[in-house]
Amino acid sequence: MKKIYLLLLLAISAQLTFAQGIIWETDIETAFKKAKAANKLVFVECYLPTCPVCQSFEPILKSASVGSFYNKNFINFKLNGEKAEQVKFLNAKNIYLPNFPMFLFFDANGNLVHQAESGEAKEESVINVGKTVTDPEKRAVNYKKRYEAGERDLNFLIAYGFYSRVIRDTTTNLTIANAVYDSFPKNELNSPTSWAITKKIVQDLDNGFAQYWFEHISTAGQYEASGGHPDGEKNALGVILQTSLYSPRGQNYSSAKLNTIKGYMNKLGFGQYAEGATWQLESKALIKEGQSEKAFVIVNNFANKLLNNGAALVYLGSFVLDNTTDKTYLSYADKYLAQAKPLLKDNGQLAEYYYQSAKLQQRKGDATLARKELTEAKKYATLSKTDLKKFNELEAQLK
Repeated sequence: MKKIYLLLLLAISAQLTFAQGIIWETDIETAFKKAKAANKLVFVECYLPTCPVCQSFEPILKSASVGSFYNKNFINFKLNGEKAEQVKFLNAKNIYLPNFPMFLFFDANGNLVHQAESGEAKEESVINVGKTVTDPEKRAVNYKKRYEAGERDLNFLIAYGFYSRVIRDTTTNLTIANAVYDSFPKNELNSPTSWAITKKIVQDLDNGFAQYWFEHISTAGQYEASGGHPDGEKNALGVILQTSLYSPRGQNYSSAKLNTIKGYMNKLGFGQYAEGATWQLESKALIKEGQSEKAFVIVNNFANKLLNNGAALVYLGSFVLDNTTDKTYLSYADKYLAQAKPLLKDNGQLAEYYYQSAKLQQRKGDATLARKELTEAKKYATLSKTDLKKFNELEAQLK
């Protein structure tokens, strides 16, 4: 009888083991150690506890069929996007997650070899993602090779554009996103598919999808509302604005283009942030375009809003010194630094103030006063344990 009970217990145990879902490791380091020992890839499901889509996948990831496939082929880890300690892993790998959930696959040495969206919350869909990864030729790490070999299927280009965004390869992303636009049927630009592609891969204002949707914001809003994300279009287009403005490309925008961008910000309801986001770029553009007087109207208007912020006024002084080549506008730097000085208490801020003051006196042609100011700058820099490199470089110029 005992033997029968034992056999029954073993049978039940085997059934439960077979029926379980994905087995998750408790920490990422253990996952990679086990992967190396077992010669497997590491599957990382990136999720947010508050994400409804992520929650919809929980029953799928606990299913027997998904568990059987993933436990056989991968070592698995769940990464909570709200836990800073776990997100450190992604930051160390220079990985950006535009949305959740996201499926990431790494080799045992921690190299990302594939990235994919989860697709539909269905067992078959999740298993198909895993099956793709088991074929080395289909992994995202090989997209570049496939593209260079001439592959131009639209779905492939979208996947490549998304992957390049996740790994923060902006140069590739811009190229591929433009290729997607070139391949996309222009009579379908107003479609939900067009909007979905824009949210997924576009990071540049000059991309054709971006230009279209900034002129059709209300339609994008309808698609977002129907998908249960009212005002989601503002966030998506706002990200494109932000990534464009604060990119190397943004440094070369013309004043006309920056005015267009301010118009977009107003359309999105972000008009109150337009001045703060664009004043430097617009001022630089106007100076390059030979319209310095207009540039300093903008700078001075911005300065008038910062009269109680000493550090910001010092920065404005440095902006004048760094972006002009003659003495015509040095009076602005003089004014901003004079306004800043009584507001500064921190040693690091005082070091920067005296450093900019030394540069100002150098520009005015008073090397003696410049050296005196620089001596004060180095004193406060030493007190604040600030790197002295730039202070020493200026000192060498003043000898």
